Amino acid sequence: MDIRNVVSLSGGLLLLGAVGYFWGGIGKSPLAASSAVARGLPDYEVTGIRGIRTDEFGRVADTLSARTLRHYPDSDRGEIEAPVLQYFRDGSLRWQLTADRAETFRDNREIRLSGNVRAGTLGAEPVISLTTSMLTADRDAQTLGTGQPVLVRSGQSTLGSQGLHVDIRRGILELPAQVRGNYVLPSR
Repeated sequence: MDIRNVVSLSGGLLLLGAVGYFWGGIGKSPLAASSAVARGLPDYEVTGIRGIRTDEFGRVADTLSARTLRHYPDSDRGEIEAPVLQYFRDGSLRWQLTADRAETFRDNREIRLSGNVRAGTLGAEPVISLTTSMLTADRDAQTLGTGQPVLVRSGQSTLGSQGLHVDIRRGILELPAQVRGNYVLPSR
């Protein structure tokens, strides 16, 4: 083989390599993920979640567990499947809420439970249970509220109301409108 052919072949391969390197993407950094999040898509999904919040003294204030949690950054909204929210007062479990699903707002401080919502007191007398189709829980204020029809049971008493407000810290349950039912005075 003639040296001119070797040099010509080497030059051609070098030229082809340079073109491939700069034009064909060889040697370029991989495409970076877009810094803009796609609208309407979740930025993360967690399966089998359990979160614990504590108060200023390090005691458990509330826990939130769920089958799945999906977060949407556009609206800072989360979708939760099968949520279980538990509230504590002075380190003791006081209320438990369950539902088919929920949405979170305000950096997970507000939770709107919907679909077969059930709530009830635990570890305190008298035992109170309630059912409704929708209930909003404010995790910071430890309050529950709804404007939907609600059924409240305690002992032999059953009350229905259009709406409800519960202040867990103060131990107050208010039925604001159209209250009907049977209230049985507790025995002394």
